[in-house]
Amino acid sequence: MTTTVGHRLFAQQVTKSTGETGSVDLDKLSLAEMQSVEPRIDRSVYRVLTVEASVAARKSLGGTAPANVARAVTEARRRFLGRRR
Repeated sequence: MTTTVGHRLFAQQVTKSTGETGSVDLDKLSLAEMQSVEPRIDRSVYRVLTVEASVAARKSLGGTAPANVARAVTEARRRFLGRRR
């Protein structure tokens, strides 16, 4: 399932579960609620529905993944403080 399809499906589920959009944390939805939208979802979905997983997934340029942040800090120190580490 693509990310776009996943977002659309979960938006539909949130609306279905709450009667409105964006007012429930996805990790609070039951497995049965998630599977009503996409039957292939299993319990492993809860591993990616954490703040840590969300931050770590942001790997593109400027993203919040820990490796990106460490690289940005190193580069900023080098540029502005003349430090290599």
